[in-house]
Amino acid sequence: MYDIFKDGGSVMFPITARVVQGDQERKMLSPQATGDCNSCHAQTGTLGAPGRIVAPIL
Repeated sequence: MYDIFKDGGSVMFPITARVVQGDQERKMLSPQATGDCNSCHAQTGTLGAPGRIVAPIL
């Protein structure tokens, strides 16, 4: 798994993202053309996003 914060480098769009906690995972279903996560992941969610990004429940 590539970690932009740990491995450095640049981001190539389109991107997908995932949040992993233990053996649980939440991932984006479709590629995105922007890195502005908060534009969709607002408190109530916009443009089909489910709201804020949170870790999976263990």
